[in-house]
Amino acid sequence: VKYPWHLIDLCELLLGEIKEQKIDASAQIHPSAEIVGNVVIEAGVRVMHNAVVRGPAYIGKNSIVANNALVRDSSIGDDCVVGYNTEVKASVLHSHIWTHMNYIGESIIGRNVSIGGGTITGNLRLDEQEVTSVVKNEKVGTGRVKFGTVIGDNARIGIHVSTNPGVKIGAGSFISSKTLVSEDIPDSQFVVMKNGALDMRENRTQSSTPEDRDAFRNK
Repeated sequence: VKYPWHLIDLCELLLGEIKEQKIDASAQIHPSAEIVGNVVIEAGVRVMHNAVVRGPAYIGKNSIVANNALVRDSSIGDDCVVGYNTEVKASVLHSHIWTHMNYIGESIIGRNVSIGGGTITGNLRLDEQEVTSVVKNEKVGTGRVKFGTVIGDNARIGIHVSTNPGVKIGAGSFISSKTLVSEDIPDSQFVVMKNGALDMRENRTQSSTPEDRDAFRNK
């Protein structure tokens, strides 16, 4: 594993080792939900009305797959919320990640990240060619026709944000609503759209901790 997108290859490899369906006895699966194929669901997980988890997939401890959500070919870490109407496809989510009405495709998301409603990760170029990503000011081929975004720990993404394929958002950065992220965002930036371009400045707002958010999750 050298570049972030290699984690998707690694995830495919490890998920391929799941040979049967394993659901912890403490997990709560609503009768209208569907668990399809080789899926591991850990202790304390809740899969709610009309949600679908399609294997191979892994759902970590105490995570929630909410109403009408779809998880497929993905690894979801502990204490995550795959919110209402969210699709997570071929992605790796660390832990304490909150989503709501999102599409997350072929993406890597770090710990303690919140993604606002309506945010979409673009994962396919218009010309359907190999997705590139900038590393040390040079474009590097990912070897993938589909690759979304990489989001670092403690980032906050506003509502109706879009990300172009292959971009990376640094740890601790906040992305304001209605922003098109068309280039990499360094760590600890506050980003807004201004006159059709990205405007970045130092982010002086601290991300809430997973412990701070436990009260919301318990509701």
